[in-house]
Amino acid sequence: MRIQVLAALLAVSAAWCDELVYAPDSPGQLRLVPLSQGAWGDYRLSAAEAAAYRRALQGMLDTLLGTPHFNPAKGFTANVALRPWGSSLCDRQPCLKVPVAGQGAIVFRHHVLSQGKVVPVDESPYYADFAINEPSAALGKPVHDFLDEQGRKICHQPRPAGELGGFPLFDPDGGGAHVMVLARPGRAWWKPVSQETFLRSAIRLLEKEVAAAPPSSDSPAADLYRKWLEERPKRQAENRRTYEAMKKQNPALAETLRQGHEKMEADMTEGFQKDVDLEKARAAKAGSKPKGPTLQDRLDRHRAVLQAMSPEQRARQAWYFDVKEPLEPPLGKPGQGWPLAVADSAYFDPALPRTALQLITIRYGSYLSGSLQGPNSQPGNPGYRALWLTLHETPWAKWREIMAK
Repeated sequence: MRIQVLAALLAVSAAWCDELVYAPDSPGQLRLVPLSQGAWGDYRLSAAEAAAYRRALQGMLDTLLGTPHFNPAKGFTANVALRPWGSSLCDRQPCLKVPVAGQGAIVFRHHVLSQGKVVPVDESPYYADFAINEPSAALGKPVHDFLDEQGRKICHQPRPAGELGGFPLFDPDGGGAHVMVLARPGRAWWKPVSQETFLRSAIRLLEKEVAAAPPSSDSPAADLYRKWLEERPKRQAENRRTYEAMKKQNPALAETLRQGHEKMEADMTEGFQKDVDLEKARAAKAGSKPKGPTLQDRLDRHRAVLQAMSPEQRARQAWYFDVKEPLEPPLGKPGQGWPLAVADSAYFDPALPRTALQLITIRYGSYLSGSLQGPNSQPGNPGYRALWLTLHETPWAKWREIMAK
C-alpha cells in the first residue's frame, strides 16, 4: 500500500518538488515499531525461541542505528520497523517446520519548510526494505501468474550488479531497484526454471483459460442470442418470485408486472433473432474473412512446441522474452530476455534452529530515477543523504555475525 501511495504522491508533486526548502539542520527523530508487533503467532515459538529471535532482531537494529548519522539524526524523521512476518514457504498456520521469516523497512522522511514550520514529508522514495529467511525477496519480480509444479512463483533470476559493504548486490528485474544479499556461503537460494517447466506452467494456465471461456462463434450476435436463451430460466424464476410477492399485496399490479415481463421477453427475443439474421446477411454479402487466433490455437501451439523439444532443450534454463507473436510461447534464446528461477527451500539448513537468520536481503532504489551516486549528489536533501550513508556506512558484516550465531 505504501508503494501505491508513494507512486501517486510523486506523480502529483512533480511540479512543485523543486521549490521545497530542505531543513538539513533541524532535529531529527527515530520512530521505531515495537518488536512485540509482527506475526509472532504464526510460528508458535517457545519462550526460548522467541527470546532468541528477539535478540537477533534487536542486534540488527542496534547495528543499523548505531552509525554516526543517527547520533544525532538531523534533517529527517526515520520510520523503522523489523519484526517477524508470514513466510512464503508456509501456506497454513501454524508454521512449525519453516524458518521464521522477518520483514522491515527504514524510511527517511526528509524535513522541509512548510508555512514557516519544519515538517517531515508524508512519503519518501528514500527507503530500504529488509527481509529475513524469505527467498522470494532475493528474486526478481514474478512472471505473471506462472507457477512451477510445486506451486512456487516463477520469477526473474536476479543479475549480479557489483558489491556493497563486501556483500553481493543484484539487479532483480532491470528497474531501479537493487538488492543486497547476506546468504550462507556456498549455497544458492534459487533454482533455475527449465524450459519444460515454464512451458508446462504456461500450458496449465491456458487450459484453465480455455475451460473458463464461454463458447463463441464467428457471430457475436449469435453468441449474445445464445446467452439470452441460456439465462431465460433464471429470469423466469426471478419474475415468478416477484409476481408471487406482489400478488399478496396488490394482485392487479402483480398481473400488470407479469404481462410486462412476458412482453419484454418476447420483444427482446425477437430483437436478438433479428440481429442474428442481419449479421448472417451481411456476412454472406461480404464473403468469408480470415479467422483470428483463439485461446485454443495458442494452447495447441504451446503443446506442439513442447512436444518438438529435445531432452536437452527441455532441460535448458528458460529465458522470458516477449516474442510479439500471439501464438508463440514467450521463450527467448539464452541471453535473450531474462533468465527465470524459483525460490529454493532446500537452501535452508534443517539442522539449524528455525529462529536462525539464514538469509537477509536489503532492497532499495525502487523509486529513484537512477542509482545512488554519493551522499551529496542531491544537494541539501537530508533524506537522500541519510539513505546513502545507511547503505555505505552500516557495518553489514555485523549482521552476518548475527546470522552465524
